[in-house]
Amino acid sequence: MASPTPAPRRVQASFNQLLGMAVSLLIVGLSVWVGVRAGTAAKDLRAKRSAWEATADQLATVQQQFRVPSATESASLIAESSRMGAIAVPAEEKLNLVDMLGRLAEACALSSVRVNAVAASDSAIVPERPIAGTQVKTAEYAIAVEFAGSFGNARKFVSSLPPSVVLTRLTAVRRDGGVFYQLILSVYELDANSGS
Repeated sequence: MASPTPAPRRVQASFNQLLGMAVSLLIVGLSVWVGVRAGTAAKDLRAKRSAWEATADQLATVQQQFRVPSATESASLIAESSRMGAIAVPAEEKLNLVDMLGRLAEACALSSVRVNAVAASDSAIVPERPIAGTQVKTAEYAIAVEFAGSFGNARKFVSSLPPSVVLTRLTAVRRDGGVFYQLILSVYELDANSGS
């Protein structure tokens, strides 16, 4: 005849089972709580991500449009500021104007820059500039500017042109994975006889 299990062993076994079940329930409860918290955090991150991406896009746009000039570029632009403010140039300043436009294009981060004086086209329509006391006419030459670069930098160059020139033609050609631009600029020239 088998002897019955002593009572203390039964109580110990029951206690161990209850303890195991309690620990299991605690682990399941903590897992559910961590899962809910993780879901809430993920939802918040998804909501904030679109705002962060919009901010990053805006920053990228600003960085693309505006570039802090180097010390050399700043010095060149400051040195040319008096010439750039002139509404027309004297005839003898043709080479200086060509040189200044080349440096301006390089300061706008454009590459393969070539600037030449060419004969003015009869077909170019250039608005007149009547200024009291000073005769302003269109020069017999125009300036051809060629360069490669991004559209943003090309736009920055055009918007930085001095008032003594006006854009009369712009062509853009895709070449070697980039864009090559050619601009024709008409020049306003001071009449040497305007004072007489």
